[in-house]
Amino acid sequence: MLPTYDAAEFTCLPRGMLMMRSIVRVAVSAAALATLAACGSDASTGVRAAVTGSYQLSTVNGAPLPFTENSSGAVVKVTAGQLVAGADGSFSETLTRTTTPPGGATTSTTTTATGTYTVGNQVIVFTYSGAGGSVLGSLVNGGVSIQNGLNSFEYTK
Repeated sequence: MLPTYDAAEFTCLPRGMLMMRSIVRVAVSAAALATLAACGSDASTGVRAAVTGSYQLSTVNGAPLPFTENSSGAVVKVTAGQLVAGADGSFSETLTRTTTPPGGATTSTTTTATGTYTVGNQVIVFTYSGAGGSVLGSLVNGGVSIQNGLNSFEYTK
């Protein structure tokens, strides 16, 4: 014998309610990130002082440099990088890449991104100037680790 169900057990939420739930989830996530960034971000705690300094890129995803990026066609390698974190909460990140197109000559480019950072509970939020967005980092073994998309950049002093 097959079970029977009452139609009232299977009510669906109206489309507007689903949209509202999505908006609430995004708002809660944004608030959580802002709270995390604000927690303990006072420079007087010494945490920002622990971040302040100049770092050299040592590994990407745990592998030593040069690191080959995923790209279609050309071979793109990260060959060097530097992170400078100021005591005022500013930072600059410089990456050097070589690009070798199929059958072409290798060229080297250096790009620098700047922005601000905040520290809270050993988590660093790097906010890039312009439309660069934000990424999370952490203090690791006297260095700084930055999670940017699928890649983890490890900087050491």
